[in-house]
Amino acid sequence: EKAAVVTATNAQVAASNRATRDALLAQSDWMVIKSQETSTTLNSDWATYREALRNITAHESWPNLEAADIVAETDGDWPVAPS
Repeated sequence: EKAAVVTATNAQVAASNRATRDALLAQSDWMVIKSQETSTTLNSDWATYREALRNITAHESWPNLEAADIVAETDGDWPVAPS
């Protein structure tokens, strides 16, 4: 019974994390569009960030990823967007 609850919880966390990942990718789509419109290469920092987001499900802590802690200045398990 506990295993079923843990599996359900992990599935919910995974779904939530995928939604977060998708939102972060959508927020950075403008960089890809800008590079395509100007016929320039996408900045490697942005390309690396987007690749890390797409590969987040392969993270060793998936789906139980640690969020960034702004106060403690830690990045957590999520990639950080370039500035």
